Amino acid sequence: MSFWLRPLSLSSACRKSVSRQYHRLPNVSPRRLPRLGARVVLGAAVGATAVFTISRLGPASVNADASDDINGEDSGIRNTPLTSLLRSYFVFSICSVPAFVDWSPHVISFMTSIPGLKQLAEAFIRRSFFAQFVGGDTVADCIPLIHQLRRESKGSLLSYSVEVDETNASISGNALHSQTVEEMIRSIDAAADHEDSLRTTAERSTWVAIKLTALLPDSQSLVRLSRHLVRSRPPSSIPFPGSPTPRDLDILTASEDSPFLSSADRLALLNLQEDLFRIFNRARERQVKVVIDAENSWYQPAVEAFTAVLSQKFNNLSADSSLQPIVYGTYQAYFRRGRAHLLRSLEDAERGNYALGVKLVRGAYHEQEASRDSRVPISTDADLPVYLTKTETDASFDACARILVHQISLDVRQNSRPRISVMFGTHNMESCRLIISLLEQEGLAKGDTSHGTASITQPTALRIAFGQLFGMRDVLTDYLTARIKSPTPVVFKYIPYGELSEVMPYLSRRAIENKSVLGNGAALTELQRIRSEIRRRMRFSS
Repeated sequence: MSFWLRPLSLSSACRKSVSRQYHRLPNVSPRRLPRLGARVVLGAAVGATAVFTISRLGPASVNADASDDINGEDSGIRNTPLTSLLRSYFVFSICSVPAFVDWSPHVISFMTSIPGLKQLAEAFIRRSFFAQFVGGDTVADCIPLIHQLRRESKGSLLSYSVEVDETNASISGNALHSQTVEEMIRSIDAAADHEDSLRTTAERSTWVAIKLTALLPDSQSLVRLSRHLVRSRPPSSIPFPGSPTPRDLDILTASEDSPFLSSADRLALLNLQEDLFRIFNRARERQVKVVIDAENSWYQPAVEAFTAVLSQKFNNLSADSSLQPIVYGTYQAYFRRGRAHLLRSLEDAERGNYALGVKLVRGAYHEQEASRDSRVPISTDADLPVYLTKTETDASFDACARILVHQISLDVRQNSRPRISVMFGTHNMESCRLIISLLEQEGLAKGDTSHGTASITQPTALRIAFGQLFGMRDVLTDYLTARIKSPTPVVFKYIPYGELSEVMPYLSRRAIENKSVLGNGAALTELQRIRSEIRRRMRFSS
C-alpha cells in the first residue's frame, strides 16, 4: 500500500516536472492543441480509472482503539470510510500542484467541448472533486451527511451552490432563477425538518446559505445597482466597496432615473427583494438561520444593501420573533475596509435596533479582486480593494475577530437576547486558537489545561460558531470539535449541493482557493494525516 501511495505524494522532482509542463500552456499554439488534448485526455482517463477503482473498494476492517486518539482530535478521520480517504489523498495531491490548479478550468472546458470526452471528463470530476467538495446533487442527498455530522457533534450549513461563472460574466446568469428561489426555500424546509426530527429543544444547528447572484435573470443587474450605489452614496472614509446606507434601495421605487439602472433592472431587483422576503419569511417560520454569501466586489455593494434591509426586518429586536438573528451577512477580511466596515455595521445595528449576524471570512475571490484586469470593475479608487499579502489579510481577520469576541462578551453580560451572533469561517489553525484564547480571556470559555479543552455555556453557544468547507481542513474541524465543549454544536461544515453542471463554477473556485488553504505546508500535513490513517488501517487489518 505504501508503494502505491508514493506516486500521489508527488516528489520534488515530480512537482518540478509537472510545473515545467503546465507553465508553458499559455503559449500553446492552436496547431499543438490536438497533441495536448490527447495528453490531457490520457491523464484524465488514468485519473478517472484510479478514482473509479478507489470508489469500488470495500471498507477495510478496522480496530480503532480509543487509546490512539489524542483528545479525540482524530475521531473524524477514524470514522471516515477507506474509499473516502483514498479519494481525499488523490484530490489533495492534485490540488497541491499550483500549475495544475491554475489551468484546470481551461483543461476541463476544452475536454467538455469535445463529444465523447465530455462524458469522461464529467465522470472523472464526479468521482473526484465533486465527491470531495459537494454533498450531493439534491438537498435530499445531503441528509445522511448531515445526520453523520451531527453524530460527530458538528452542525451543517447547506448551500445550493449555483453561482455565476465569472469567465462568462457578460452572459445572463441563472435563467431559471425562480426555480432557484424555490430550491432555496426547499433547503430551508429540509434543514428545519432535520432539526425537528431530532426532537430536541437545543439550539438548531442546521443553517442555510444563499447567493443573490443566483436569484436574478441577469446577475449584471446587481453590478449596475452596485455601480449606482458607489457613485450616489455620501462621501465616506470607508474604502471601496464602502458600507450600506439606510436609503440604498430607495432608487428602486424612486421617480428619478439613474444613468446606471434601466427599468428592467429596477423590476428585476424589486422582484429579487420580494423573493428574498419570501425566503426569509420561511426561514423565520421554520427557525433556520440563513447566511448571505459574499460575492465579487462588483456585486458586493448591492448584496450588502439587500442584507441591511433584510437584517432590519428579520433581526428586529422590537418584533415578536426568534431569540436568534435569522439573517447573517458575510464580512471578508481581505478587503482594506474590513475593520472600518465591521465597526460601521455594529453602529448601524445598534442604531436600527436589530441583531447583527456576522460570518467572518478571509475571502474566496482574492485572485480576481487582486487583478487590475477585473472583468466588471466599478471602483473609482486608484488602489485595489484587497490586501495583496496573506500577512495583511491574516492581521485584518484577527483584528476583526478581537472586535467581535469583545462585542459578544458585552452582549452576554448585558442582554439575555443576542444582539450579535458570529460564525468564524476559517481554515487557519492559528486564528482558531486565537479566538479560543480570546473567549477564555473574556470569560466566555473556561479552559481545562489537564484535558486541553475549553467549555462554553449556552449563552455563549447562542452567539458563536466556527465553520469550514466540506471536504477541506477536516483536521481543523476535528480539533475544534474536540477542543470546544458546548451544550450544542458550534463547529459547522459548509455543504454545497447541486447537479454537476450547476456547481462547476464553485468547484473551480474551490480548487483555486485550495492553493492558499493548502499552502505553507498545510497540503503536506493533510496528506500525511490521511496517509498515516490508511497505513494504520492496513496494519490492523493484516
